[in-house]
Amino acid sequence: MEFNIRPRHSHSNSFGNGAEKDTAGCRALNRKSIVIVELIGVEKTSEELLQKDKVMNYLRSVAPIPYATGFIFKSKIADFASEHGFTIDEYQVFVCGERIFKPYTTKLYEPTSNGQKKAYDEIVDIAFKIFPENSDKPLAWMWYGISKFEKQIPSINPMRGIRLRKSNIQIGNENTFSAHDFYFETRGCLYFVGEVFAIDEDLIPNARRDYFNLNDTCREFERLLHPLFYDRFKTIYHYANDYKKALQKQQEFQTSQSDYQQKVTTGGFLNADDKQAHETKLESQEKAAEKATKQITMRDQKGKDDEVLSRVYQALRDKYPVKSTPAKLKPLKEATKGQEYMSQKLSKFSKKEQKTISRIYSILRAILPMDTANMVINKIQEELSK
Repeated sequence: MEFNIRPRHSHSNSFGNGAEKDTAGCRALNRKSIVIVELIGVEKTSEELLQKDKVMNYLRSVAPIPYATGFIFKSKIADFASEHGFTIDEYQVFVCGERIFKPYTTKLYEPTSNGQKKAYDEIVDIAFKIFPENSDKPLAWMWYGISKFEKQIPSINPMRGIRLRKSNIQIGNENTFSAHDFYFETRGCLYFVGEVFAIDEDLIPNARRDYFNLNDTCREFERLLHPLFYDRFKTIYHYANDYKKALQKQQEFQTSQSDYQQKVTTGGFLNADDKQAHETKLESQEKAAEKATKQITMRDQKGKDDEVLSRVYQALRDKYPVKSTPAKLKPLKEATKGQEYMSQKLSKFSKKEQKTISRIYSILRAILPMDTANMVINKIQEELSK
């Protein structure tokens, strides 16, 4: 297997002059150089080094290479870095003649039952942070994606998690910050996508390249990142979940309202008990929806000056739209008096027979799953109406 590395562009000294080495131990490269690595005589115990896909996936995560072309925020990251005097070392890396890129994507995917994948969320924007802010000599800076934060990002997304980099070379993996107790909850690390770029020369990768050597600068790095990772990130995905649930409660009430109105209009209730059960359920959902409305209003007011949460809330509203303020249940019930039940539409049967049919419908509803019961009842109603 052959590796071909070409310098792309760099504005730092990470791959500097002559025989200089960076903190990751990389031999300096002349701008016009091409480094070709050939693996020859690989032992059987290390045959995974000859598996092209595994090697490419590893290098896509670890190597100092550009973002994938389809990642629409790559220009925004580059602009932020340039504006603040930061550099992102990038090299053209080829494996067996195929160039590789960091596999960041705007869409977030989940696996399907047939072995494929489908998008369930997307990065709608990115946010930046410098550690510390307004410093002439920052230790690090980062970007992270803003999405709906509905769940932990599945492993089918190769660049999930916040990645740590020095000279744009990855240190550790997606669990590095979690392993060093940066998060309030261990699961918090996989709600996010992003990168932390370490700058300070005293932030030195350890021999295992899974974290930094523990020194005063490393401790200061941890102290500076703690408020964002431990507190702020927890707030973001917890508030996002609360906001989503509130929207869903509003939607559930509106869906039940529509179902109730349709049954009233078409005579879709089995009997008076069935109608009462629907009204009881609606009353409970109405209270939940009113509480949810207050929660959403409160979150919107408190988050109006918070750029990140505002974007999260908007993304959730787009996915879980609530058409309008739900109508009150009492006027709705008053407007439906005198409507028919299902059995009453079977006019060719006597009232006694209609009551018997209604009882049969009630029994079916009681002993069968709701979907199955409705399907059987509708089929019987269709046949008896002929």
